[in-house]
Amino acid sequence: MRKSRGFTLIELLVVIAIIAILAAILFPVFSRAKDSARKTKCMNNLAQISKAIYAYSNDYDGRMVIPYNTDGAPLGWSNWWQFTWRERLEGYVRDRRVFNCPVRTAIPGYYYYPNPAPGFSSAEETIAFIGHYGMNVYVAAPTNSPDITTTYSLAEIPEPGATILLGENREGDWSCEPRMNFKTGDPGRSWPYHPYRKYDPALEMTEEGAKKWEGGICYLMADGHNQWMEERTTDANDYYMWKVLKYRSLDYQYIGAPPHSP
Repeated sequence: MRKSRGFTLIELLVVIAIIAILAAILFPVFSRAKDSARKTKCMNNLAQISKAIYAYSNDYDGRMVIPYNTDGAPLGWSNWWQFTWRERLEGYVRDRRVFNCPVRTAIPGYYYYPNPAPGFSSAEETIAFIGHYGMNVYVAAPTNSPDITTTYSLAEIPEPGATILLGENREGDWSCEPRMNFKTGDPGRSWPYHPYRKYDPALEMTEEGAKKWEGGICYLMADGHNQWMEERTTDANDYYMWKVLKYRSLDYQYIGAPPHSP
């Protein structure tokens, strides 16, 4: 009777090498597919938020949703987890999870709010609930105040198809603004989540580092459509897509409708 022969070392090494080659080929494919699914989910979220914003606007004479105000709470700006546009839109969405991008927030709880909000065990858990979509500060805030109750009418926004309304920020603030624009402070600075990359401070602290980052952000525009764009597109012409209102208004600080209450 013929005895069966096992694999030789050379044969095993060949099989292992083939498996390694297949893995090297397939893993990037799987990674890209996962990134694509995340981006699609993020875009779907923004589509639902867009409907909520317009439904809110219809209920308040065409006005934009109030982005942030403390409603008399004693902590002022420190109430970063509540009294925002998100809470005001909750009644207009079926599921609050539409405010959560499937990509993990880059640096949750960064800067002036490292502690968890009441009812949460950590800043990370807080941000996981809140999400990292933020409203364009140049559209949301005609005045720099903890109680932003003056908002624009959606009809007032010039070039709505080219004006960013919502973007993705790096830490979960209510706002969003160009990442390399240092004129409006650090909280709310945008972050390119698609495709996903682990947070690296070296890629945001300098213009040179930022240019090396390959990726983009899912945006909701003021006319209601959403799209993915690279940062170099939205940064062009001194951040024009962020600052359309500023450039098209001779009196930017005071343009807008009288205050309204939600």
